[in-house]
Amino acid sequence: MTASARLAAFGLAAAIALGGGAALGAAAGPAPAPAATVHSDHEDNPMPSTALAPTHASNSASGENYRIHVASTVVTAGEPQPLSFVVLDGAGEPVTQFEDRHERPMHLIVVSNDLADYAHLHPKLGAGGTWSAELPALDPGGYRVVADAVPAGGPDLVLTVDLVVPGVAAGRPLPEPTRIAVVDDLEVGLDLAPAADGLVAGLTVRRAGLVVEPEPYLGARGHLVAIDADDLAYLHVHPTDSDGPVSFAIADPTPGRYRLFFDFSVDGQVRTAAFTVDISADTAGATGEGHAHAEGEGHR
Repeated sequence: MTASARLAAFGLAAAIALGGGAALGAAAGPAPAPAATVHSDHEDNPMPSTALAPTHASNSASGENYRIHVASTVVTAGEPQPLSFVVLDGAGEPVTQFEDRHERPMHLIVVSNDLADYAHLHPKLGAGGTWSAELPALDPGGYRVVADAVPAGGPDLVLTVDLVVPGVAAGRPLPEPTRIAVVDDLEVGLDLAPAADGLVAGLTVRRAGLVVEPEPYLGARGHLVAIDADDLAYLHVHPTDSDGPVSFAIADPTPGRYRLFFDFSVDGQVRTAAFTVDISADTAGATGEGHAHAEGEGHR
């Protein structure tokens, strides 16, 4: 289904009661949707656990035997609030031990279905394998939550669940593609270059025209999250060790439109620069071949 068709479906789904906290549509298309009332008649009923296999990368271990379980997928609009969940293994038992990646045992990405709102969180692991995170204040609408973690001795996992924030939601159009993002007094430039197995994304931070070197953040000069605008799949991205621009290898991207979120630190403050990019078969590496969509995938 195209992004515009998904947006129309979002408007239809938002006008009815979302039984069992069912997830809303997907990414916003090129035009904004009319305001719609998003609500749930079953806010106390938990949504079934979500287990999703990797996509956009052929060399990742499958997480199909793992899943996320949350007590409720309905979130109150307009105020920060806690989110608690557990990761269950194939036997349905909570996973209690995880390996650190980029100085944290889990990276939790929260992104709105229209890709306008984004947060990169680091949940705390408590007794019995219960994770807890503080969600930022969210506007009404649908949200994808992506948990990127590695169980001790287990595979790389990217597990997702969808949240619903009841209220009046207005679809926001996806910004047009650009290679420049302005964050406070900083300008971030993006360069995409073909590579043998995908693309290399180079990001340069400038202030008043002068290059600014990002400070170490979670063990690197920056972190990149890529989300497919059509199906909200989480793309496989690797940081590279190189001088000059902060660079990331994007493995075998499927041609399409993406939203890139670059987290970096300058002057002790973490900022996020967001870009809309179009990736074609001609620019997605020497092979020009993408992977079929399944759901989820992570960056290391």
